[in-house]
Amino acid sequence: MSAAPWLQQEDRGPELYGRCAVTLALPCFAGHFPDAPILPGIVQLQWAVELAEALAPQRYGTAAFLGLARVKFKRPVQPPAELEFELRTAPGTITVRVHSAAGLHTEGRLRYRA
Repeated sequence: MSAAPWLQQEDRGPELYGRCAVTLALPCFAGHFPDAPILPGIVQLQWAVELAEALAPQRYGTAAFLGLARVKFKRPVQPPAELEFELRTAPGTITVRVHSAAGLHTEGRLRYRA
């Protein structure tokens, strides 16, 4: 899986924020609908996990990932795009919202055991 091409990352207390650029050059597009490329939803969730582990390693870098809850892929991400990740952290969960100028793409929860 490809690492997110982060443009910005911020720890805002209980909220974590990141922006990344989505281009056709990313390895995750190889073979993923060549005529109409779409960023895989699992890649968006992996990038959210990476953001949490980078900005709050003491909370999420060593915690056991338990699974996903209430994940909804609302709108496909097609390159080029600039995605904004908003993560709200609470004990045992991270609420994820991924959006761009086109609107909300993905929302859901990542569950952890500390």
